[in-house]
Amino acid sequence: MPGATPISHWIGFHLFVLVLLGLELVYARRQGPAKTHSTAVAATILWIAAALAFALFIFDAEKRRRFDAAFDPRIIEPPPETRSWLRRARDLDHALLRRWVTTY
Repeated sequence: MPGATPISHWIGFHLFVLVLLGLELVYARRQGPAKTHSTAVAATILWIAAALAFALFIFDAEKRRRFDAAFDPRIIEPPPETRSWLRRARDLDHALLRRWVTTY
């Protein structure tokens, strides 16, 4: 089916949503019942940021092509720009996770 979204995108999207749900659950439990307003604001910001990040990923065809090349099992050795993009994405992911853990 031409133009169909690859299954890897759907799997990645659902894993991303599950991770965000877990982060929200951890954050809400740490805040306790007394901080419901601030917890709701933080959760809203989290979900809006996630939606914007996903939209930017979907609309940037070059990044999607690199992502597909990085995770395509038929490609034995991805091109250098794909490896570079994957390394930057992992570094950003680790930095954001470290910051989130130290903040909350």
